[in-house]
Amino acid sequence: WRLQQPIAAPADAAPIQALLALAEATPSQRYERGAIDERTTGLDDPALVVRFNGQAPILVGNEGPAPASRYVATPHALLLVKAERLARLPTNWRNWVSPTLLADDAQLTQLILPRLTLARSDTGGWQVEPKSADRGADYAQATIDAWRHSRALSLEPVDASRARIARVTLRYADEHIRRLDVIEREPELILRDDERGIDYHFAPHLAGPLLDMQHPDTLGA
Repeated sequence: WRLQQPIAAPADAAPIQALLALAEATPSQRYERGAIDERTTGLDDPALVVRFNGQAPILVGNEGPAPASRYVATPHALLLVKAERLARLPTNWRNWVSPTLLADDAQLTQLILPRLTLARSDTGGWQVEPKSADRGADYAQATIDAWRHSRALSLEPVDASRARIARVTLRYADEHIRRLDVIEREPELILRDDERGIDYHFAPHLAGPLLDMQHPDTLGA
């Protein structure tokens, strides 16, 4: 799943799965539209408006009187739906963006870090330049794995008042190029995607694995 608006970006799986559960949820109560004041249901200003496959919109309102319930409106009915995960659905679009830096299916061919470059070889491994920075295949693969699996603690709007201290460039098999600016390494690692308007905030211990080809097994050694 990917966001299409307001930006094009891979979506976070957790809220997507919670949203898909709405399509399968069984109403515990059914009312006529307007039977309950919309200020109570929250449907005068719904938290979410959902369309499945271009069908009529479904409005998601406030929490209901029963535990883990939510008011939901279709064009023809007001429903009380038991869906615990709906209560945790984010309303800010940034929280729908995947907190990982690389999608699972991303075909990365080159990763240009501040002090070294990793390039995909014809045999499927990773070549490191300069040669003096090459610490072996395990370290190179651990760096790529860190880029695929590290999750940001939070995604924030770009703070334009802060300048970059370094830059990372990612090249993909389809010739797409993505640039991320390193804003700080401590007390948090912050990587900025100007194109998406997002600052990715990571725990500081990930700076080494992501930027310096430091093997995670050596952290704290």
